[in-house]
Amino acid sequence: MFGKKRFDVKAADIENRLEPHMRVVIGHFSGNSLLEFNQRQTDRFTLATVLREPFARTVSQLLHGRHVAMRDVRLGNPFYGIARLHHMRPWLDLSDEEYFRRIEEVHAGTGQPMLDTIWNFQSCFAAGIHPLEARSLGDDEVFERARAVLDKFDSVGISENLVLSMRHLSHTLALPQVYDGVFRANTSRSNKNTLGAEITSAEAAAHVDEVLIRDYLNADQRLYEYALERLQRETAAIGLSGDDGDAATLLAHHEAASGPLTEPDRVSSSQAVYSLQDGIIGSGWYAPTHRDDGKNGRWSQRPGIARLHLNVPAAWRGIDIAFTASLTDHKDVEALEVGMNGKPVSITAKARGKRGDYRARIDRRPEGRRLSLEFELGAAQESAVPEKGVFIRKIVISPARGAE
Repeated sequence: MFGKKRFDVKAADIENRLEPHMRVVIGHFSGNSLLEFNQRQTDRFTLATVLREPFARTVSQLLHGRHVAMRDVRLGNPFYGIARLHHMRPWLDLSDEEYFRRIEEVHAGTGQPMLDTIWNFQSCFAAGIHPLEARSLGDDEVFERARAVLDKFDSVGISENLVLSMRHLSHTLALPQVYDGVFRANTSRSNKNTLGAEITSAEAAAHVDEVLIRDYLNADQRLYEYALERLQRETAAIGLSGDDGDAATLLAHHEAASGPLTEPDRVSSSQAVYSLQDGIIGSGWYAPTHRDDGKNGRWSQRPGIARLHLNVPAAWRGIDIAFTASLTDHKDVEALEVGMNGKPVSITAKARGKRGDYRARIDRRPEGRRLSLEFELGAAQESAVPEKGVFIRKIVISPARGAE
């Protein structure tokens, strides 16, 4: 949402672009700016960040800068400094290995510290200090400033254990288990012929002088280890381990903490409509699809249980639930099982090929406005897409006749 062409985005810039309906703010800005922004808010935001192993992150940054520069040169709109330096233009056509050799040769041959711009970049960014300005402070001071900022964040994770990091964030927000794959989608390699965003330390060491680079990352390494220790300590304290048992732990916390629920897109005295193409509170769902015909929705993961936690009008004691589901195999229409708040619900299905119109009636439901629906399919048929379960666009809930 924010941040592209500057080292940092200031608190005032975030405020100027923040709209009343926005509940999540994601972007490239320093931890220091986020703290300042949050102090100005009447309703405080929950702050979260994820750190990456410093050596792999730095090599990835250098590669990213070069590849973006190549793109900008081709488009005639150079942004990165390397693209504006005429004598460095030939570097853009080098292979990744040749590119790093040239950096090392120039660095050693001229004494010009070409790598100063990446000096403890992760720590500097957390503290809101540009590396060129922070060099005089030294490793210890930069680390202490960055650690002080992280200590004020609600959730701190590491990208090398993204599953556990996202589950810690889920617990912090009193949410059911977040689908980890959504966050991995942003780190996929955009070009399989080059070293990409997912480069590991071992891959990076094969292409660049690791000792040379790591000498610029002493504070970053300490900050990363600090974040890792904090993640391990805090997740252990709340019973999260990164395995399958975390789902039950997070669901219990969501219920006990009266966590947020999926609100209806439209509600009247006769029905409440919940769209699955927008933000939902649940678990076991993929990111929403974007279809040409506009009939967007979500697929559930398979195998497993996909949960959806709804905020239902409190006055409705008995309710009717209706939804149309598409499946990858017509045999699955009858195999779909639906539960409510952990208990099976009898449903009727009218099959139309690989689609089914489903209805369920609940004469009485628990006190309160919370309604948790569970959708489950067993192992996929041979002809089905094995990782996809049920596709739903919307769920309509109405008061059962005579139960309003």
